[in-house]
Amino acid sequence: MKYFPRNISLCHLRVRYAALWQEISEAIEPGVLVNKTFAIKLISLFSLAAVVMISLFFLVGKKNNGGFMGVGIISEEQADDVINGKEEHSSGEAGLNFNGSPAAYDAYENCYYVCQRLDSESWEGVLSAKEGWELLLIDDEMLKSKADAIEQAHEFRALSIAKDSFCSFRISFTALPTISFISEESDGDEKYGSVRVIDTTGDGDRLLTSFEGYARLHEKKKKDNIFSHINYGLHLLADDSYLRKIDADLFGLREDDDWELDSVMESRFAVDEMLAGKIWNSISREDGFSSFKLDMVYSYVFVDNRKIGLYIVRVPYDKKSLGLGSSDKLEEWDSVTEADLSEPDIDEFIDYSIFIETVYAPKNMVKNKYILRKDLGHGRKCYRLPRHLEYLFDNLPDNLTEYTLNVADSYEKYIVGDEAIKEISKTVPDITGLAADKWKKYRKNILSKEALTDALEQEINYLKEAGYYAKSSVEDPDALKSEREEYIAKRLEYLDIYFENDMEIPSGSSGISDVGVCFKENNSLFYISKESAILFAPSWFRGSELRFEIPEDIDLSLDGNKVKDGDIVDYEKLEGEPEIEITSYSESYKGKLKVMLSENVYSIYINTASGSMEYILSDISHKESGSVTVFKPDGTQDFKADFNTFKGHGRSSWVNDLEKKSYNLNFETAVSMADIGVTDKYCLIGNAYDGSFMRNHITYMLAENSSLKYTPGSQFTDLYINGEYCGLYLLSEKNIIGEDRVAIANLEEENAAANPGVDLKTQPTTQWSGRQGIEIENEPEDISGGYLIEGNLSHHAVTGFFNTQRDYRLEIDAPEYPSADETEFIYDYFQKTEDAIYSANGVNSDTGKRYDEYIDVVSFADKYLIDEISKNYDAVKYSAFYYKDKGDDALHAGPVWDYDIAYGNTNLEDYDINSPYGITNLLMGNRFKDNIFSELMKKDDFKREVAVRYAEVFEPQLKELLDAGIDMDAEKLMSAAAMDDKRYEAYKTEAGKFFAPSVDRLKEFIKIRKEVLDREFLR
Repeated sequence: MKYFPRNISLCHLRVRYAALWQEISEAIEPGVLVNKTFAIKLISLFSLAAVVMISLFFLVGKKNNGGFMGVGIISEEQADDVINGKEEHSSGEAGLNFNGSPAAYDAYENCYYVCQRLDSESWEGVLSAKEGWELLLIDDEMLKSKADAIEQAHEFRALSIAKDSFCSFRISFTALPTISFISEESDGDEKYGSVRVIDTTGDGDRLLTSFEGYARLHEKKKKDNIFSHINYGLHLLADDSYLRKIDADLFGLREDDDWELDSVMESRFAVDEMLAGKIWNSISREDGFSSFKLDMVYSYVFVDNRKIGLYIVRVPYDKKSLGLGSSDKLEEWDSVTEADLSEPDIDEFIDYSIFIETVYAPKNMVKNKYILRKDLGHGRKCYRLPRHLEYLFDNLPDNLTEYTLNVADSYEKYIVGDEAIKEISKTVPDITGLAADKWKKYRKNILSKEALTDALEQEINYLKEAGYYAKSSVEDPDALKSEREEYIAKRLEYLDIYFENDMEIPSGSSGISDVGVCFKENNSLFYISKESAILFAPSWFRGSELRFEIPEDIDLSLDGNKVKDGDIVDYEKLEGEPEIEITSYSESYKGKLKVMLSENVYSIYINTASGSMEYILSDISHKESGSVTVFKPDGTQDFKADFNTFKGHGRSSWVNDLEKKSYNLNFETAVSMADIGVTDKYCLIGNAYDGSFMRNHITYMLAENSSLKYTPGSQFTDLYINGEYCGLYLLSEKNIIGEDRVAIANLEEENAAANPGVDLKTQPTTQWSGRQGIEIENEPEDISGGYLIEGNLSHHAVTGFFNTQRDYRLEIDAPEYPSADETEFIYDYFQKTEDAIYSANGVNSDTGKRYDEYIDVVSFADKYLIDEISKNYDAVKYSAFYYKDKGDDALHAGPVWDYDIAYGNTNLEDYDINSPYGITNLLMGNRFKDNIFSELMKKDDFKREVAVRYAEVFEPQLKELLDAGIDMDAEKLMSAAAMDDKRYEAYKTEAGKFFAPSVDRLKEFIKIRKEVLDREFLR
């Protein structure tokens, strides 16, 4: 039966037939059948021939009568046979047709997207290849479950076969509509070409091609400088002359020739604008404003065989789409002062204000809003209409304060502030009362918590079932849904108070933790725990003049005596743990007041421009400006200045929602803080996973005494943000290039000099073969350096990156905006290096150069040892830096970065990873089986260099650490660590991260690790 596999294609049968005929031909003696086995094969040959003829009849007579959507299904083994001896071509050459027309294709993913409807259990449509090619699908269990395949965005493997050629690609089925545009001509921001729209949203018994023809695609607004997400205008045209418009009904919205395509990439999980549209439609419908309905549909958009993202499709806001008369006026409204607000429709103005506050859209009070002056025959009525709802709910832009008129003390309490309502109140004094009545009415039904969370759930479930989240960066949409539900509940509760309070920010917005003590002009707020109110203070707190800072809506007493804002108190009074009672608008506390003092470390006070951290904490990309003051351990002021941005750093603490997070602090120019150098980029590393706080510090020390030419400077510091104590941190420089940093040529500056007047960060990006860079007109004369690159499998949102042929992803940190040629140069150099390292004899077969002609062997040996000593699970995979200078033919390893989960400190259950025993060669875990260091350790000469470096450089340092170094650092940090332990007591109890036992575990790990490495390298 091996000659008659099931679900075989005609092409595969031809291969089997030829192979079997060859076997028989070689076995035949003239006129003689050799044996019984041969006779069976001969019978099989004629049987197979019959099968081929029958298959040919059916394949020619019924082209689409295949195993799945008109396609033959073959096994993995059969696929190998089919392509054997054939030349592989790009998949675009054979193509994939869906219902007779080209399917949407992403060349970067090498994946075709085929539409399906969610309301149909069976697969719909017919798949085929271009004429002259045969389409085959590799057998897959997911073929049995349409719903699961779509929701998981499962990618099916497929082949297109021709006589001497084959193409391999993947097929992903989606329940989202697709718009696929192929350009034929271009003129600046406009492209002309063909477009095909597939609709999955309508009812009926089949998928619908809404439009197939010609169009003009107009770039309207760039939304992301890294990935080039752009808003588009789509203008349907009658023919390829591109002269005449044509109306079409897309997605059942209306017949029109002009359509807007708005990227949803500003939304963390894509549903914000669609949810806001539903809320507006519900509100406006209550007062009969149906002509102002926001009709929108999701669609994947493909431009020139690249999926550029999920978009919202809608008809534009114009007189035609709104059904307005010739004498009606539709105007974009810039400001209250310029707008004529006479004859406003009071109901609609209130509706707009309620809507904007509900979805929290501060930007839409500044821009993206329209005024309609409708001609009623006896005068004009004035209406406001929302448009382009980009930043909503808790998903706010970086320059939040620019759009926020009134900011309270937490994100759910931000009020947009409706200046138009305030202006109208001059002639309609009871308008706030009317707004309160209408708010109460809406809260009973359309704006109830249940109604909004149900609408949210519908939108999230749709995108989940349609397969969007499986293809997006959203790791857990259900967690985001819970977060948004919580936000909606808090928002509604606060707006209840807001509208009851005549649309003013309610009093009593301060909390009991807003009370603090000020010393040296810096405020330290009380931390309220279950047992006591705690004042976390730096070592120089004792003996300073202390002044209470109490918000006006807070009452406070010590030992029964009322304390007023600005009162001076002696430290001895606080040291005696007095009874404290604090009462605010919504809460109260009564208990002991305790003071905890730090010692031996710097202290940093950061104040954000808004006075709040809610916006920054809502997303790792959010940032604010502000000011910073740094004090030495003795209380001497070390530094004070304004900073450009303060934002989140790292991914793990944010993804895992740890309370203690790390941050980036950036200045406009380079500054010196805490005696660690001069730079404009600092990190505040929280070490939330490292209860000893010392793993990064120890690694930096090892690196400083090695051949690595630069190691980030660092200092331990207590961190206070807006007066709140945040814990013990490690203030560190970032790995950047510079005279006292990674001292290599600055290609960023050379790119800017070669292209004067060009903002590199706004230049379009281009991608090819797993590489990305920007398009610039002029290249520097020499692009051989300098490059700072980072091995990082996290796929950060960076401008320049490349993937090697062994699928090692490297991100280009410097230059930050590399040109396409520069990306290609450093990719080519790294690839040649990788090929040399992976070759058995260490020689690149194409260039004839040995691996040690490509790398600085000593730095690679030292970097390997640092990762081996620390048993760094992230080695090579994450935060793995390399650099190459101009005129230097060597790639250098380093600098070091991010060792908080090294030294036996991962949260994985794999004992080998956390065990101090064994030589890893940096092959740890199952996520990254191949790496250049493990290959280098197969080279005898490299391994000898490692042994020499261990004996001369690292063994003495480990001995010093074990003899005294760790104990001395632990004693220095003891008081500061005790404060951090108390501040994050709940997490540390659960995770076992308290300071003293963590130091003991670290020391024991290093002790055993040294014994293991001594045996390995001191032979």
